[in-house]
Amino acid sequence: MDDFKLIIGFEFLRDTRTAVLPHVDSLMVIGARPCVIPTLAGQTGEKNLSAMQFEKGCKRSKPSYLCALHFDEIEEASGPILGVVKRLLKEFEDVMRDELPRKLLSKMAVDHEIELVPGTKPPTRAPY
Repeated sequence: MDDFKLIIGFEFLRDTRTAVLPHVDSLMVIGARPCVIPTLAGQTGEKNLSAMQFEKGCKRSKPSYLCALHFDEIEEASGPILGVVKRLLKEFEDVMRDELPRKLLSKMAVDHEIELVPGTKPPTRAPY
């Protein structure tokens, strides 16, 4: 949502009797005082909305919509999915739980450690 200066909804378009004219990059208001408003085309490409941004929009009592695509819909829109990609997606489809826990999981015991050579100092900063 941070990428846009203005988002116009259907309710606004109906109330103001506005038509979108994408072929000339403009809006035409047909109300009491008709006028044409030029628009600027934004950056094209994929836009990502984080879960936190979506949740913030929901908390503000704004209408929120979420869309999820299935394989069939993706293939219809962008062509067939490579077999290798399909196999990977099928292999890892159960990675996410169906329902997320309401609380954070309790702290777990450390199941790994870095073994140092006896007598050496541990690294003072993260190796990453």
